[in-house]
Amino acid sequence: NKDIHWSLVVIVNPGKLMNMYEMDNFDEEEDEAKMDVPFILLLDSLRAHNKKNLKRHLYGWLNFEAKRLNKFPKLLKVRYPFNSRYMPLSAPKAPMQDNSWDCGVFVCRYAYGILCMRDKPFAADASFLEMPKRNRIVNDWVTASDGFQFDMRDIVRLRDEIAYLIAELGKLYKKL
Repeated sequence: NKDIHWSLVVIVNPGKLMNMYEMDNFDEEEDEAKMDVPFILLLDSLRAHNKKNLKRHLYGWLNFEAKRLNKFPKLLKVRYPFNSRYMPLSAPKAPMQDNSWDCGVFVCRYAYGILCMRDKPFAADASFLEMPKRNRIVNDWVTASDGFQFDMRDIVRLRDEIAYLIAELGKLYKKL
């Protein structure tokens, strides 16, 4: 909610962190089998949030929780197992707002898009460790999804539907 702008951050496959460390040790000639990979998905309808600060806070929290919960015992020697290389942040192309007031509606719509993708596994090969390929892979995964095929007309309709729903819920609560 920095500067009164909302964005959605999704932590994808955090329990698969070891897969990234294993990928880093693949020989290029070895089998390039796909496996579940972790990453941070940032959906920001104005591209307003500072990714560097966001990553610092998210990695700090993820590393704190991993240590507190004693996760990834094989990585005990790694001080910060969650980092830019092994848990990259990706901000794929997604529908953008053309005003300064619909970010909350976009967050709701992005969340719905992610919900629609819940059964769509995300897996990649070792090329995921390379930034340009990683960005293309995540971008294709999100933008090709039916849940992300919307525009400002859909946002206007959704804003009206949310307002109606809130008004109707308000009537029910007044009766309690």
